[in-house]
Amino acid sequence: VCAQKWVDLSEGDMGVALLNNGKYGHDIHNNVMRMSLLRAPKAPDPECDMGIHRFSYVVLPHFGPYNYSDVVKSAYALNAPLRIAQIHSHKGNSGLLPPMIGCDDRNIVIETVKKAEDSNDLIVRLYECHNTRGEAEIHCMRPVKGAILCDLEENELGDLDIHDNAVHFRYKPFEIITIKLRV
Repeated sequence: VCAQKWVDLSEGDMGVALLNNGKYGHDIHNNVMRMSLLRAPKAPDPECDMGIHRFSYVVLPHFGPYNYSDVVKSAYALNAPLRIAQIHSHKGNSGLLPPMIGCDDRNIVIETVKKAEDSNDLIVRLYECHNTRGEAEIHCMRPVKGAILCDLEENELGDLDIHDNAVHFRYKPFEIITIKLRV
């Protein structure tokens, strides 16, 4: 089975997830979970996958179904570790800043925030990760003047509702959603 970042074997009230940092092939038979580490085909590149390989994996037991645990969050933490940069002190605001873009719905993963290709608007690309449908809202630290649902090529499809600087949208199972924010 192809899976990015994690695979899970659960019963109704508990389970175990196998998290990884870039290995996409998994299989589960009965109670045995396996992860393919190398593919090593000989064609078209006879040197494919040769050499030293480094990878990380985590066995993560959890209580309750995986979608109510921290499996997805933990897999992202393994694949995108915190990076720090030391900066010298300078004048400016002190204290914690709110996230640039945030969503409180545990089914939604904000994958990308970037500048739009054809304007200074922000593009927020997110997806539903638990095979559910529903409604959610994203919040932006900057005032949102407009929000537009777009396709993956950033073509505008329709306006989205904004209330109290929160953009409301509906989602379907495993749907990829692109939202353009006019800020």
